[in-house]
Amino acid sequence: MRAAGRDALRATVVDAAGEILAKEGPAGLTMRRLAAALGCTTTVLYTMFASKQGLIDAMYREAFDRLTARMRAIPRDAPPAERLRLGGLAYRENALSSPQLYQLTFGAAAPEHTPGPEARAAAEASLEPLIGIVQACIDAGLFRPEDPRFIAQVLTAAAHGAVSLELSHYFWSQAEAEQRYATLCAAAAQAFAR
Repeated sequence: MRAAGRDALRATVVDAAGEILAKEGPAGLTMRRLAAALGCTTTVLYTMFASKQGLIDAMYREAFDRLTARMRAIPRDAPPAERLRLGGLAYRENALSSPQLYQLTFGAAAPEHTPGPEARAAAEASLEPLIGIVQACIDAGLFRPEDPRFIAQVLTAAAHGAVSLELSHYFWSQAEAEQRYATLCAAAAQAFAR
């Protein structure tokens, strides 16, 4: 199978598994249940993932790979402040486009799962584009010269809090959620302003 076809199949399986996880919880996500939903055999799934833990690791990696791809799509030639704003939007859009995968990555969907080394590496790699944006903000004199990884982690924590509230339907409307998210991200960035 060609790499593009294999990647597309993997994404389809991961998304279907995410739907089951969101609707039925960790106990409902079995290889047999997933095979039935996809109309394939469990042999196909075990060949792809080896085990349920392998499947959950693949879901975890896919979630962070999607975030990394969105962050890397931000134009590098845009002004640093605009790149930072676009990074915040990319984080939110990523979470809202696959809430089941987003919740998996932060432990809410499968709290008993401990990600393997490749999954943890994907999580770590997802922060690198934001670290680069933060460094550009420091270089442009927008942020104080502090550790860019620390700043990126704080900005991510702020974004995560607002997105988590939105996913739990805390806000009354989409417009309210967007406004609260933008305000919180701006306030977090302002904490590091020169």
